[in-house]
Amino acid sequence: MRFVLGVLFFFLLLCTSTTARTYSIDQFGNWKTLIDNKTNRLAMCYQGNNAVISLHLIPEKQPYLTISLPQERHFITNQAYIQIKIDHSVFTLFKGNFPKDQGFDTFKMDIPSTKLKDFVHNLTANQSASILIGSSMIPISLDGTTNSVKHILRYINQNQIEHIPAPFDSNIHKINQKPDQHFQEQQKNTSFLDNLPKPFGTYCLYLKMVFLYFFALIILLLLSKWIILFIVKRKKEKQKQHAIAQALLLASNEIHSNGRTLRIKRIKRVYTDEYGKTIFSKWFRERDQFISKCIKPMLQAAGLIDYYPLLHEKINTMIHQVAYDNTEIDMALARVSQEIEKHHKVLYIKRKQLLYKDDYGAIIYDKWQKEINNFIKNCIRPVLMQDGLADYIPLISKEIIKQINNTAKSKPILLSETPKGIQYSPRMQPRNYELYCANLLQQIGWDAQTTVISGDQGADVIATKNHIRLILQCKLYNKPVGNKAVQEISTAKIFYHADHAAVVSNADYTVSAKQLASSANIILLHHEKLQDYAKNIEKKYPPHSDTTL
Repeated sequence: MRFVLGVLFFFLLLCTSTTARTYSIDQFGNWKTLIDNKTNRLAMCYQGNNAVISLHLIPEKQPYLTISLPQERHFITNQAYIQIKIDHSVFTLFKGNFPKDQGFDTFKMDIPSTKLKDFVHNLTANQSASILIGSSMIPISLDGTTNSVKHILRYINQNQIEHIPAPFDSNIHKINQKPDQHFQEQQKNTSFLDNLPKPFGTYCLYLKMVFLYFFALIILLLLSKWIILFIVKRKKEKQKQHAIAQALLLASNEIHSNGRTLRIKRIKRVYTDEYGKTIFSKWFRERDQFISKCIKPMLQAAGLIDYYPLLHEKINTMIHQVAYDNTEIDMALARVSQEIEKHHKVLYIKRKQLLYKDDYGAIIYDKWQKEINNFIKNCIRPVLMQDGLADYIPLISKEIIKQINNTAKSKPILLSETPKGIQYSPRMQPRNYELYCANLLQQIGWDAQTTVISGDQGADVIATKNHIRLILQCKLYNKPVGNKAVQEISTAKIFYHADHAAVVSNADYTVSAKQLASSANIILLHHEKLQDYAKNIEKKYPPHSDTTL
């Protein structure tokens, strides 16, 4: 079979060489003249320095210049245009949609008919030119262009070719009508048939062509069966590959559209037994159900179910890749960590307030656990819903609770924890606690003083800044603060004509105290938030405000 194909290729090559239309009639240096004697297509061609330059002349069409450069040059890969510089003239060629031939990229420039004469004059009047590619330059020799132009003019004159612009039209009658010996020798066909007497030479030529075409026909008939089978087989193979690619694309889209469900199912179905061994059986059953209920019906509807056996392993691999992609889960945990850290101070205070010991010394976590659930509901869930990650909350709830507890246990860095002044302790005296609260306000620039023990009318600390008056009642408790403190500070606010009033404590507040404080416009604070509260008051009043005391 290979031998027959080789013979056929050699025969076709022989026939092609017999009927060739394009040939060179002249070459001087790197420049040669190419002529297609069937269409009268003319070209001046340069080849050297890994560059091919061609000036194309076609009757009744616009002349154009092409430059072909090898693709392996790293500076050609993304180049949209190049330039050729001849003397002081620079011409720009743009990459055309030419078929890539033997690793070359081709750039083209159309030459207006009125500019062709000047362009040819530049070629013949100069010794060299340069191809400019970005910052790179390729030197080109123009030695031989004059000779090439001369032979093109002779060919045009001899064959009476018209409709080619100047200088190739105006010089036709200026050239000697008798071609020189070199031109005649280039035009001759050196075949021995041309030396035979006419018409015997012509008859032998026709006989040779008939014999060759007849031989080719016989070979083609012998090979037609194998050629047809090869074409049909190749077509079927292409159709099969296209169908497989389409089926794989449909399966991939279906898997990725159900990616979150697959990840949730995988986390729920994969578990570790009592011996520490990871069990995948439930997950594999879930995967097979997904294929049966989603993938196969989709391929059946598309008429591609016959290709499923070929794609079975690839589909399983894609399902595992999507199901084990923890990118979204990691994003959800990172977002949770940011939100927990944002409320670090509040969580720390709430944990200290809500954890207490019963009469038997056991720590009671009920209220703190309820606070965690409320924090997840009111803070974590809305944030994850904004990012489209709320579906993962059941899967990472244990990790969320763990992060909340760890964060709430660690004491945040607070402005009140400075080496100056009184340091807080749950075992300090109530009077010292009042001094501690006054010191917190003094640290941020308030003039804060504690009142005398008797006759304070419910105010423990009176602070002023920028004509703003703030009074505090300080309660160092080991249980929630009740209504009485709210009532006392409300009375003190009227008595002292204060702008703001607050109850400050290390403990939490009862529900009734919170309700009463809301209606009486009294603020209930933990001492860790006292400085933030005072700073917010300052923002409401400009430094030069004329607030009446």
